[in-house]
Amino acid sequence: MNNNNRNNNNRNEDGIEFFYIILSIAIIVLIIVFTYYEFYYLPMLQKEKTFKKRDKITLLKDKKGITFAQNYGTTNKGTQAINSNGRKVTNHDKYIVYKERGTSYCNQSLHNLTLKMNIKFPYVLPNKGWMSTYRNNKPIVSFGNSPIISYSPSLNKLILSFLYKDNPNRHNIYNIEINVYLQKWMEIFLVIETRKVKVYINRKLVKTDIIPGVPLMNFNNSSLVKFGEFNNNFNGKLKEFSVYLRNLSTYEISKLKY
Repeated sequence: MNNNNRNNNNRNEDGIEFFYIILSIAIIVLIIVFTYYEFYYLPMLQKEKTFKKRDKITLLKDKKGITFAQNYGTTNKGTQAINSNGRKVTNHDKYIVYKERGTSYCNQSLHNLTLKMNIKFPYVLPNKGWMSTYRNNKPIVSFGNSPIISYSPSLNKLILSFLYKDNPNRHNIYNIEINVYLQKWMEIFLVIETRKVKVYINRKLVKTDIIPGVPLMNFNNSSLVKFGEFNNNFNGKLKEFSVYLRNLSTYEISKLKY
């Protein structure tokens, strides 16, 4: 009788030990699976989704940078400016031309995209170097009348301006203000997701904002992109300006080649 009880106890102990062994193995397997998924599979999946060359349009590229002096660019109406000697003023205005996987967009406008630029803001005294008032916003890049990227010398801020409607008969302006550094190159990404705008400076997310209404955005195929404004420029430099035809993720931005 005692032998039977002893045998039963041994079987129970063996069964409990076996259960814990199986449980330990299962936990180890789960840890391995989680580690693989989190640190290998997801990054590889993101890499597969990384943009292709055709997803990017370079509108301005210059290794030394274009100087936005006062005598640069077209007029505020977008017409060719002429200097005092009767010569045409230098400008880099350019049309957007893109396709979606071999199919033309026609008049469709993008509402999810990313703007990238390398920009340098100078230190300029309020009473020197300006052909227009120091307190005016200085347009840098204009997509029609919305959005417009400009610089406020008096505030030392980059301004991203959108038109939006809060009723069928009226347009409002919504400004997103971004603090900038002076006298050093900055890499800026503006990720636009219809009403949500995310701002990255030197690959770090610094601001997220929501436009109150659906914005008017002139990112149509064959739209003219205007750089600067004759006699009303920000006296800085722009080394690159690109449009990505979709909203890039934080991971993609961090992995882009410089």
